[in-house]
Amino acid sequence: MSEQRTESQDRERGQDPIVLSREQIELIGVILEPRFEKVIAEMRLMTNEAVKEMRGALDTAVKDLRTEIKDDMRRQSTLFCWFIGILVT
Repeated sequence: MSEQRTESQDRERGQDPIVLSREQIELIGVILEPRFEKVIAEMRLMTNEAVKEMRGALDTAVKDLRTEIKDDMRRQSTLFCWFIGILVT
């Protein structure tokens, strides 16, 4: 486990705790905000592209499944008609 340090331990080692003023914190925020916005915009774009790809794949899968179901129904209808035809004759 990592050792927890206290302010008194930092002072003993000659390290003062880092204290930022409100202005410094605001300046950091001003500098980082455009970068965060750029990252967020890129993430939204990637998400939208992934959603479009997923929708396309799902649409294709649904169309394929519908085609299979229709083919199965036609095949079963044909067999049923042949079966009824044989029973009638």
